[in-house]
Amino acid sequence: AVVALHPDEATEAAVCAAAARGLPFAVVPCCIFASHFPARRQFWRFDPESRKNGIRTADSFLEYLKRRAIALGAGDVRVASLALVGKNTVLYSLGGAAAPRPAWPGEAIRAVVAFLEVDKVVLGDVR
Repeated sequence: AVVALHPDEATEAAVCAAAARGLPFAVVPCCIFASHFPARRQFWRFDPESRKNGIRTADSFLEYLKRRAIALGAGDVRVASLALVGKNTVLYSLGGAAAPRPAWPGEAIRAVVAFLEVDKVVLGDVR
């Protein structure tokens, strides 16, 4: 299982790692870090203009994480509130039958890049 309480920039990675492997997970996201992840889009929207919108609110971030987890095979993904002060919304899944995924790291990076529609990625040392 993957459990992450206020994981900052690792929120999406924690959800995707668990979902891709069919593991149960519980994540309490805190910050969205929209400027760190400008390629995040509301890909589930039917309206082409809405699909271009970035992920900038807590609600859109939770929906984004939920949709990513389901797309990666997490099965039933739910949202609940915890008895905590501050950010207390938990996104969780009891696991699911994940589809086979590429080996880490090169193939996984290529699969994520293809999913996010990033124009160019350089793998290897930066020179």
